[in-house]
Amino acid sequence: MKIFIYIVLLIFFMIQFEHPNTTGSLEVVLTNLESDDGMVLIGIYNEENQWLTKQYAGEKALISSGTAVATFTDLPYGNYAISCFHDVNNNDKFDIGFLGLPKEPYAFSNNVKSLFGPPGWKKAVFTFSSNQKTIRIKF
Repeated sequence: MKIFIYIVLLIFFMIQFEHPNTTGSLEVVLTNLESDDGMVLIGIYNEENQWLTKQYAGEKALISSGTAVATFTDLPYGNYAISCFHDVNNNDKFDIGFLGLPKEPYAFSNNVKSLFGPPGWKKAVFTFSSNQKTIRIKF
């Protein structure tokens, strides 16, 4: 009987090491939102050539007391960048005004700020390689 238990334990440990965890949960905490109106739309990008054009994943988050939180589960380990905006009027669009200037607040991972146009991928990219990670983005 002892041999049977040892064999079962050995097989269990071999399976664990053969298939290491390669996904995790990413929590995105957005702070300093000016109001609780509308929602925050969050886009995660996993390739430089798709930055701000094709999201890998996206979420909408409710705002409470100037803070919004979204969690992305089963996210594969890798390099990512985040772009988000406060959709104040809740129309699911990033509103742009005269001369192409944004009408709604926006933010990026690494809290990158940009005066003329969005920041490049290299400034916003971060590495996700743990079971649980929290990214904080300030508007």
